[in-house]
Amino acid sequence: KDVAKDVATGVVTGVDKVTNVAKDIKGSILDSEIDRLRSVNEFAKSQQPVKRKQFSTFELDEADKRADAILATFHEGYFDKDFDPVRFELQQLKDGTVQDEIDQIVDRLAHGVETVSGKLSRHVMRKREQLIQGISTVATLEDDLKAALATTRSSRAGMRQAGEEVQRHLRVAGQTRRKQSYMQLMEVVAKVKAAKDLHKSLRKAQEAGEYGEAIVMCYQAFQGLDSLQSLKVSADLRGIVQRALVDHLQRLDGALTMLCGEFDPVRYSKVLEGYMLQGSNGASLADRVLQCFKDSMNDVTLRVVRSLLLMQASVVSSLGGGNSAALEGSYGTLCATLPPDCLRPCLRQVMEVVCDVLASYHLMSLWHQTAVEQQRAQTQEGGQEQGKQAGADFLEAVANMLSQSRAEVFEAGARRVTEVLSQPGIMSGQGGLQHVAELCSRFLAVGEAFSGRGQRGLRDAVGNILGAGFDALHRHSMEGLSNLLTTEVWRPAAGREAYDVARAVAESPLYTPGITEEAGAKTFEQWIAGGTNPFHASSLSTAASADTPRVGHSRSVSVDAASAYADSPTPSTSGAAGSSVATHMLTASSRHVLACLEAYGQLLKPLGGTRTLFVWRAFTELFDRYLTAMFMLLSGVSIEQLVMQDGVVTLRLRSTLLRILTAEGSRYQEQIEGLLRAKAAQSGTQAPAPPSHSSSATGISWLDKFGDKMESLANDLDRSVTKTFAKIGDKVQVPQTLAQMAAENSLMGGPGGLDASTHAGSLLAAAPGMGLNERAVAAESAACVANVLRAARQPFLAALASVGGGVGPSGQPLAREVDTYFARTIEAAVDLKDCLLQGGTRALLGRLLDSERGIPGAIAACAPIYGGSEPITRQQQWTEVVAAGVKQFAETLRTAGGGLPSYAIDAMWSSAVGLLADAMTEGISRVRRVTFEGRASMTLDLSYVEKALKTTMPPSALPSLEQLRRTDLYVRAYYFPWEEFSRWCQLNFALYGKARLLPLVELVCDANRIKRQQRAELLDAIDALARDYAA
Repeated sequence: KDVAKDVATGVVTGVDKVTNVAKDIKGSILDSEIDRLRSVNEFAKSQQPVKRKQFSTFELDEADKRADAILATFHEGYFDKDFDPVRFELQQLKDGTVQDEIDQIVDRLAHGVETVSGKLSRHVMRKREQLIQGISTVATLEDDLKAALATTRSSRAGMRQAGEEVQRHLRVAGQTRRKQSYMQLMEVVAKVKAAKDLHKSLRKAQEAGEYGEAIVMCYQAFQGLDSLQSLKVSADLRGIVQRALVDHLQRLDGALTMLCGEFDPVRYSKVLEGYMLQGSNGASLADRVLQCFKDSMNDVTLRVVRSLLLMQASVVSSLGGGNSAALEGSYGTLCATLPPDCLRPCLRQVMEVVCDVLASYHLMSLWHQTAVEQQRAQTQEGGQEQGKQAGADFLEAVANMLSQSRAEVFEAGARRVTEVLSQPGIMSGQGGLQHVAELCSRFLAVGEAFSGRGQRGLRDAVGNILGAGFDALHRHSMEGLSNLLTTEVWRPAAGREAYDVARAVAESPLYTPGITEEAGAKTFEQWIAGGTNPFHASSLSTAASADTPRVGHSRSVSVDAASAYADSPTPSTSGAAGSSVATHMLTASSRHVLACLEAYGQLLKPLGGTRTLFVWRAFTELFDRYLTAMFMLLSGVSIEQLVMQDGVVTLRLRSTLLRILTAEGSRYQEQIEGLLRAKAAQSGTQAPAPPSHSSSATGISWLDKFGDKMESLANDLDRSVTKTFAKIGDKVQVPQTLAQMAAENSLMGGPGGLDASTHAGSLLAAAPGMGLNERAVAAESAACVANVLRAARQPFLAALASVGGGVGPSGQPLAREVDTYFARTIEAAVDLKDCLLQGGTRALLGRLLDSERGIPGAIAACAPIYGGSEPITRQQQWTEVVAAGVKQFAETLRTAGGGLPSYAIDAMWSSAVGLLADAMTEGISRVRRVTFEGRASMTLDLSYVEKALKTTMPPSALPSLEQLRRTDLYVRAYYFPWEEFSRWCQLNFALYGKARLLPLVELVCDANRIKRQQRAELLDAIDALARDYAA
């Protein structure tokens, strides 16, 4: 009613204002200006038209120009608004100005006024039409104003009547609304009561999980409250319903998050119903589902870490004291507080729960695809087509997201796994690296099958972490080998029945093929088809064998520990390597090497990428150290002998050892290079370069690049030998270490010739056994290691074929480097076996082989006899010494080497015959003058030695007597004609060498009176051969 009154009053006031404005217009315009304009218009109409001369535009313009010229003569101030012309002209007058001058000024000014008037008149004439048109417009405006005045008066009367009508209606409406208010109050009370009951129903629906029904109830409650906005309790009621709705939506999101961790089709259908009734579109729901999967991934992994922390006594005690800080913090912070022994279980459990979330994601994706297909089929059949189409679009949006975001969800889980994996100490303990490598390899394969694409970036990141663990494993493997070599007793050690490095490389139990490999699982269904999580403890194989060196601490293995070392059975015994080799002869250090190399082979594929090169470098370095240590401790060959004497070891073993010992960082590098220069100077040739160090076979320099702080191989070996020497003074003599025996052997001999009356037994008096059994065990152990590794040649070539584009760091094809290493270094272990047995033989023969006091010196001492002309009917005394030494050698083999196998005894006899033949050839080459009678005496002596060997050697070793033929041939060469002798020298240069051929050439030339030119030609040919062999 009040509003209606205000409206009516406003209308009346508006009408009064319009009337007053009209009156003001009439008083101000109609009474003055309009009358004047009307009078002017009537006067204009009464005027008769005057005939005037019509001027052309040109004439008018010329007149204006003349006028402008006249006006230009006036002072410029005349054209200013505030200018006083009278004052200006008076100021121009002077005291002597006469009347005529004043008249002229007046005339000039009057003429100027006329000029201005004429110009103004011409301007008015030009604008005459505009002026007449303006007057007409004013007249028209007068008529319009009169009409407006009449309209205003009529409107005022109508508005007055309308105001009176409105007031009457307002009085009626007020009475009616007063009656209705009581009815509305009753309706409000009913709605408040209904809102209270609706809230209770809403809570029941929420507790029952009917999310869609609960949202409908919320909307009904809001619609009921919209009509109660005028009540004071309306805001409170709306707040209650609003909080209930918010709580319900939070429960809806929580239910979706739980379903992301464990998918249930029935519950998921109710959740989708709730989101659809909430008004969410397909795109927003897809984003919500994706976020819920990420949240579920974070929640389940965080629960795993907290559950492991709750198992710690310190955490439980802190919680009992009311301090919950131990379970607070971010995921990474909690992972960092886990003890090292809980990290690997945590990693497995985190992978397990992540795989559960991935499985739930996969099942949800399949459910959506099926639901979309069903909706599409129902839409094509007709019936509520529009609603079904909308539902299909809603489900399809989520299905598309689930199909496109698989990699994103897996990366979210991978970040949680990487967080645990990057914790220090996760790979500590026995088999830690292998366990982690197996888990990571399987996790990567599962992730690739889930996302449908390779995970190159994640593989590189995981490979880098595993690579750091492999560095530690390799460092402690090297330290363990050094410790074992220090305490090695060179006896067979208990352990596994077989080692299979080839199978470890080709079929690593730690490696799971990825999606890009032929053997890898192509779909995620293959991983979850059996209903068992692939990371459940029952689904994992044994991660590491029991004899794998521990990572995190160095091993110091005693004799007892070495005997029990590596005694766990291998998972498989492949006939390719392990089962075909008699491993009962393996020593503790050999078992350590094989176990480490087998572990390296298992880790080759899991590390992947260029890190396989690190594994290969570690493989070569460990075997290089093992091979070199065996040689330096057991062969009895010094570095000087190795470099200066070509025949002391095989060419393959010599080049391998020189390559290792001259590697960058070796303390022997400078010494060996100096010996090579000295040898070249003796032979008159250029010093040969040390063997090349390809990246596939240089372990010492690789250790430095790898960041290892260990000393070089030479330092380790020196430390090992030093520790062994320190034990020589102990009273315990059995078992005697080979390092001690080698030390005793190096003390034998001295300057001076061999006393022919000395009893032959005294030559072998020092350490009569010289560790024969130990050497035989070491030799067989080295051969066994070589046999096991030989089978790994092709698996390594296949595994390293595609690494780095097939090119090694040295620029050479990687396959060639690997093949070369196996062909030279691995096969050199077979040569080492013969070298060790030959070393035992050299140690037994001892002083018989001494250059000054042994056979060479004794034969050289018989030079006067061999140079005499008297016939000799009996052998020389040195042959009896040799025969006695051979008998002593045989006796030692029967007593000290009673446990040697027959092939070892035959090999040692073969070595003994070869060493004796070399010693006799060396002695004969020192005789500077020999007659025919002397040559016959030499032949007699050789036949006596051969007879003594035949009567002493076992029948199985008799074929080795053929080695005496080279000494006999050296003696018979004296009788060859010059042409045949010259050719014989060149053909047998490799067998005798330059040092032994030159004396023989001198003797033959002197005996046959050969010309200087022919002698020089033969000597030049021998020098050329020496240079070729040195190169």
